[in-house]
Amino acid sequence: MVFRGVQQAVKRLSDFSNVAATYVTFLLIVGMIAVITLQVIMRVFFTAGSWTEELARYLLVWSSFTAATIGFKRKAHIAVTFVVSALPRRVAAIVRAAAYVLAIVFFVVGIVYGVRLSSYQIFQVSPALGLPMRYVYLVIPASCAVGTVHVLCHLLEEMGSYAEGKG
Repeated sequence: MVFRGVQQAVKRLSDFSNVAATYVTFLLIVGMIAVITLQVIMRVFFTAGSWTEELARYLLVWSSFTAATIGFKRKAHIAVTFVVSALPRRVAAIVRAAAYVLAIVFFVVGIVYGVRLSSYQIFQVSPALGLPMRYVYLVIPASCAVGTVHVLCHLLEEMGSYAEGKG
């Protein structure tokens, strides 16, 4: 019962963060399109602003990281599944669980070093926007935290289906 409750809580958190990441990614991409369109118009009719290029770059980086979390939720990232599919059911479940654990380790390392990288940038500002660079680098630990939740949700689902005899 406790396991099922934890699994459901993590799934709710994963679903919520996925919806939030979807909206944020959409807004970031729309913003990037608007900024690039403005940059083209300014370059053709006026003087090009250097801030538009810098802002478009940061929006691209942020949207890439947030979209990657959506990919983890949907299990849409590239994987070598034919090897796991050829394994016996029990061994395949163990291999999938091990892959999830390795992904969680990767994301935790990303969180730790992302926070560390952000803290190193505390006094640095971007050249054209004057934006503190720590905000630009915060996407690393933020997206790794969301990725951790998604992969933990997948791991708990794998463990639950294995315990029920479906894995």
